[in-house]
Amino acid sequence: MKKERIKILEMLEEGKISVDDATKLLEALKSGSAFPWDAPDYDDAEEKLNEFSKNVDQFAKDCSEKFSSVYKEVEPKLKSATKVVLEKTVSLLDDVSRSLNEAACNMENKGDCCCEGDECKEEDKPGEN
Repeated sequence: MKKERIKILEMLEEGKISVDDATKLLEALKSGSAFPWDAPDYDDAEEKLNEFSKNVDQFAKDCSEKFSSVYKEVEPKLKSATKVVLEKTVSLLDDVSRSLNEAACNMENKGDCCCEGDECKEEDKPGEN
């Protein structure tokens, strides 16, 4: 019975139970009667907490492994797709640049210019020879 009183006082000190709960438990011990309610079982709380912690750690490890695996599978595809997008973007910008140069040349010469590459060829401009 001494162990039970010490346990009750320890739980009170740790804040696991209130003063009123501790009083009721001590009185029940003194009278030898059953507890007035089902007291929570704190004996295995630490064990349950440790088990939960292990489960969370394992879950995090599993997630990390799965993300790494997926990344390893997707990385080459992403690099390839990025390369294709970059090449197509450069090609599109080259086409736009050429079109703008041709339009500028045509505007300067009222449509009588033969452009080649990025610049109009002087010899192809009519009336300037």
